[in-house]
Amino acid sequence: MDKRGISTLIATILIVLIAVVAVGIIWAAIMPMITNASRLSQACSQVASIVINAQAGYTCYDQSTNEILIMISRGSTEIELAGAQISILFQGTSKSFEIEAGKEYPNIRMITQTEYGLPLETPGKNEDKTYVIDSTDMSTIEEVKLAPIIKVGISKKKCSVSSSITIPKCVQSPLYFDLNVTAEI
Repeated sequence: MDKRGISTLIATILIVLIAVVAVGIIWAAIMPMITNASRLSQACSQVASIVINAQAGYTCYDQSTNEILIMISRGSTEIELAGAQISILFQGTSKSFEIEAGKEYPNIRMITQTEYGLPLETPGKNEDKTYVIDSTDMSTIEEVKLAPIIKVGISKKKCSVSSSITIPKCVQSPLYFDLNVTAEI
């Protein structure tokens, strides 16, 4: 009976080939994760143009209706906005709400909606959206903060606060502005 084994040279070559294939498989699995994490970090650096707009008069606290109106403005940034986290500071504490497009919330609505619990929208490029938040369980509203939530591929990331304002009281309730009136010059 002829008993022959493989030579040590061939065994060494096979071990090296197995190691190279294993490194290739691991590299193929880890590289997309590293690339995606890098893109998420870079995208968060571009959210400076997503802010709370206090200039238009739609960001305020309406004491008569116990509602907070927050206008979010988005510039021309190319990132995909998945949503936003709004934090409301009152009486030494805070309450946060995460807003995502298409989702329904029992205490948040768009200014164009008359009822809570309807699907919300996020601002598109160069758009403003105003959200109305029921603040019945909050009093002495002090400040509002905005942290954009971005989407890169299938991953979402909550960025750091991009905008923070001291919330003014509404002078005239924006909910009752007649948007269909045109001025004659």
